[in-house]
Amino acid sequence: MRCARGRRVYPEARSPPFRLYKHFTHEGGIATPCIAHWPAGIPRRHAWERRPAHVMDVMPTLCELAGIDYPEERESRTLLPLEGRSLVSAWRGDPLPERALGFEHQGARALRQGPWKLVWGQRMPEPPRWELYHLGRDPCETRDLAGRHPERVQAMAASWEAWARRVGVKGF
Repeated sequence: MRCARGRRVYPEARSPPFRLYKHFTHEGGIATPCIAHWPAGIPRRHAWERRPAHVMDVMPTLCELAGIDYPEERESRTLLPLEGRSLVSAWRGDPLPERALGFEHQGARALRQGPWKLVWGQRMPEPPRWELYHLGRDPCETRDLAGRHPERVQAMAASWEAWARRVGVKGF
């Protein structure tokens, strides 16, 4: 791919039509499809599963499929408990319980609760601040609702900070 001046351009890894790209916690950086196929363990379904999941759900899912429990310790060291949930029941068509999903990657932060998503946004040249989106109505994160819902921003930011402390995000 070449830009207007003829220079070679390397497009960033992203998930169009969503906003921004990998490194950021906007949907363009975190929305990634998961394709799972295992005829003996996952019944074939002819529908998309739209409920959000997280990479932290992979280990609990594999443990359930293998029929093993995640250990509490290894080599005399206490392990942190798994943060994710198994996706096996969702793949079989059962509902996943509601939960908040926290994200952090190189300072980029987000918390998703139901249809709401709080994102630590970087709008250059302004300093970063919390942005709020309703993904059910605005999946591409084009309308920041933080100014209209300051109480939701404050509550979700507190939830994100509690999550960050619990899982050991640096700086919290």
